[in-house]
Amino acid sequence: MDNLLRTIYKNIIAFLFPIKCLKCGRVGKWFCEDCAETLRPVAELHCLICQRPALGGFTHVQCRTRNNPERIICYFDFHEKVVSRAIHLLKYKGYVSLVSEITNLITSSLEENGVSFGEEAVIVPVPLHPVKKLLRGFNQSELLANELARSLGLEARS
Repeated sequence: MDNLLRTIYKNIIAFLFPIKCLKCGRVGKWFCEDCAETLRPVAELHCLICQRPALGGFTHVQCRTRNNPERIICYFDFHEKVVSRAIHLLKYKGYVSLVSEITNLITSSLEENGVSFGEEAVIVPVPLHPVKKLLRGFNQSELLANELARSLGLEARS
């Protein structure tokens, strides 16, 4: 009975507040197929330490220390309006259904561009202050990291 009520509730909400493409407004998905095609990954990756361009996002040899990551990838340009809006809705409005669509965009683009990771690769989310996590109820970076790791068959570590 509980599942039936939950299903009815979800259907009413979906009818009253349908998911619309964040770019064009077409009903159905957060990113319709046409608009998803226009989202491109960041063209140039940078060294985590010096912020200069770095092939594949790897930390330059001269910048490495024992305690910093070897590589960091920021996949989409967060100054792009639709990406910024998606992250805002996820972070501050709790639209966690965006996680799977963002993950699908990233994994599709990785596959298209032939990007692969070694079996030792680990996905690490950006930490969130405990008070913010308590107030928000979740860490959006952790949700994305876990879903992306699952999708790519990698480990996620917080």
